[in-house]
Amino acid sequence: MWRIRSLVIGIIIVAIGVAAGFMVVPLPSKITDPAFRPATAMNLVLAVLTVGASWLFYLGLKGFKTAFRQSYALLCVGLLMRAVGVVALSLLTLILANTGLLDRVESFMSFISDPLAFMGSLLIYLGMFSFSRLLGLRTWLNRFWLTIGIGVVSAGVAWAVLHTAPLLWLEALYALFAILLIGTLRANASPVYTRALTWMQVAMIVAWLSSLVFLARAVLLPALGEGPLYGAVGLLYAASIILFLVAGSSFNRITRLEPVAPEQTASFDVIVYTAALCSQPTAVDPILDVFREVTASYKPGSPLAAADIEKLKRVYRDLEDYLTQREPLRNFTVRDIRRLIQHNFPTTTWQLFFPEEQAI
Repeated sequence: MWRIRSLVIGIIIVAIGVAAGFMVVPLPSKITDPAFRPATAMNLVLAVLTVGASWLFYLGLKGFKTAFRQSYALLCVGLLMRAVGVVALSLLTLILANTGLLDRVESFMSFISDPLAFMGSLLIYLGMFSFSRLLGLRTWLNRFWLTIGIGVVSAGVAWAVLHTAPLLWLEALYALFAILLIGTLRANASPVYTRALTWMQVAMIVAWLSSLVFLARAVLLPALGEGPLYGAVGLLYAASIILFLVAGSSFNRITRLEPVAPEQTASFDVIVYTAALCSQPTAVDPILDVFREVTASYKPGSPLAAADIEKLKRVYRDLEDYLTQREPLRNFTVRDIRRLIQHNFPTTTWQLFFPEEQAI
């Protein structure tokens, strides 16, 4: 836990340090706008925090299977594209400062920022798309050609009717698809993933709102002018970056050892804990039927019957076999599972299931 907090604090310190460094770096003489330096410094903070969030997600992939790592690699790359998009205007201004093209920076941006924004949302969606397929979920949200068709048709309508840039429309649309898909994942994945997916969904909702406000500046609310709308976009975007950072740190905790509550010391709790390690609860439901039979007939305060103990042992072995052979997301060995249980439960509890192990 402390290691993750230290990483987050380190990312924030680096972001502030980069921005502070930029505030004292000499600028090309042709950049005369007094707002350029502080605006770029703030964008650098957001970009570094976004890179940090991507890094946290990447670090959390240890212990997962290759297919799942590839899913979240798409998410990481999507976040990196968002980071580049944040500082694209400032970078382009610095690059063109000593050329005759400085006054054309704004016109170039639509060819840079729009594709980056769209690809960021698309890759995050594709990461969640792949995640859902690994869990065997079937929904219209992970029917690739259907979502592509919806995107193409709606972008065409938005361009024709609202005169909206297609890529900006698609950015918002695929962000919405990602939000809905994350909600589906939360409802079907193991509770172990709930916290990380919740933060991820909240971050995407705020990012999506930022995209909507950005679209609204040209379509719905022209009377407000650019200033207030850009301010709202900036605040929402900054909030989404903070939330992505929280989501990354929460995801990083999934495969790390964390103590359970002290009262969880009964043999039943070992079964519940082991079942919670499975990313797809419905897959182990048949295994847990026997466990439910035992708990239904158990009288609190009385010792377990020998037959019930054997049933619990069989349930544990079946769960262990599932995790080591059929678990779709994480890589487990028997030793990994037992080490987690030993870390979280007292010796008198786990020895019922694997008495041959030594206490750690």
